[in-house]
Amino acid sequence: MGPTARRSWRAVSCLVVALAAAVPSPSRADEASSCEGPGLEALARHLPQANRFVAARDMLPALVGLWPVDPALAARLEPDGATIFARDGRPLLVALTRGDCLVAAFETDPAALWRRLRETLGPAI
Repeated sequence: MGPTARRSWRAVSCLVVALAAAVPSPSRADEASSCEGPGLEALARHLPQANRFVAARDMLPALVGLWPVDPALAARLEPDGATIFARDGRPLLVALTRGDCLVAAFETDPAALWRRLRETLGPAI
């Protein structure tokens, strides 16, 4: 394993520790989906090998801040949750949701995510 792979693995390992306090997403199996586009589960079906982490609500501002769009657009779309998909050899995929509906999905480097969480939540991360 080369130095880059070790750094990437270390970042993902740290992310797992940081997200250990993540809250599970509420189950809405009895509610009909009212998404205009795909839901989070539709995205997850396309990523069967990915490790999935539901981010705690306190982490949402940091994750939205990584989204490479105008902050005004992010505010209008009002994401209220985030799920991070870790895929071997690929950047992390951050899925922003509102309810069970997918609002946005973007890739980010694990180091950038880690840095942003540390800036937003403090050095304990």
